[in-house]
Amino acid sequence: MREIAWGNDDDGMLLGARAHDARLISLDFVNHRQLLLTLRRADGTEVKLSYEGVQEISLGQIWDDSIVNAIFIWSVENVPSSQSVDAGWNALFQGRAGLQYFKEDIRKIIDRDRSQFLSVIGFVHGTSTAVVCKTLRIAEA
Repeated sequence: MREIAWGNDDDGMLLGARAHDARLISLDFVNHRQLLLTLRRADGTEVKLSYEGVQEISLGQIWDDSIVNAIFIWSVENVPSSQSVDAGWNALFQGRAGLQYFKEDIRKIIDRDRSQFLSVIGFVHGTSTAVVCKTLRIAEA
């Protein structure tokens, strides 16, 4: 496995993983602290995303052979507001009480550790997975 340096663009889109149109072939949630996704890219190569130090997670509806549309990642202090149900904080809190109730939860997450990240993995079938973590490591086989 070769580790890949990653970054994000001005909108928060993850750069480096080349995961657009990749298929989810494996998902492991280890000890409630690590989320490991293995994706098969359109060119047949595999990439692993390891979200470590997981504090919050919403897996959403994951189907067999889910295809990644886009992956976003932001510092928890810099998550843009959005009206879209599957973007930003809304993806993490989807299906829970309304925005007026989870603003306090967002503040608690930020106050707990400002160096955390929120990442949202959007799938082409319209659902998303969201995770608050300490670090993200990306590796390809």
